[in-house]
Amino acid sequence: QAAGDEDLPRIRCRSGDDGAFELLGVTEAMGEVELFTIVASYNWNHPEAPLGPGQGVMARAGESGLLLELRELTLLTGRVEDAAGAPLPGIQVLAYHSGRTRVPAAVLRKATTDEEGGFQMDLPEDSSVDLVALPPSGEDSAAPAVLEGIASDARDLVLPLGE
Repeated sequence: QAAGDEDLPRIRCRSGDDGAFELLGVTEAMGEVELFTIVASYNWNHPEAPLGPGQGVMARAGESGLLLELRELTLLTGRVEDAAGAPLPGIQVLAYHSGRTRVPAAVLRKATTDEEGGFQMDLPEDSSVDLVALPPSGEDSAAPAVLEGIASDARDLVLPLGE
């Protein structure tokens, strides 16, 4: 995929059996665009593949020989709590590549906390992510809980929401 913006929808293609791809629709006027792969759960041809996205690649129209890599997935686990340490069920937790803009199109994985406030997600191994726990709907004044630069295989993280 090539990342889009408000005026430009995403441009997508599938790789062939040999892994080669040709992304049609990227123009010189677009300048440099970010190309990236999507998480394996969206890989309808191979939904069981334990692979996730690698880092994106910046490219311009007409470039060739680009390499986009997939990574094995690893499990990250954690818990969302309120300021008193009580578990918060039903909270949405989003993972982004560390340092990237936190827009809906950049979400690597989403999870919803269980009754004990726990969550887990499969993320690309050997990567660093930023986690964001969103306040419950209807609590517009509450700030999200954020943990930055977390190893994708971290275990038993705690995101304190409402502190």
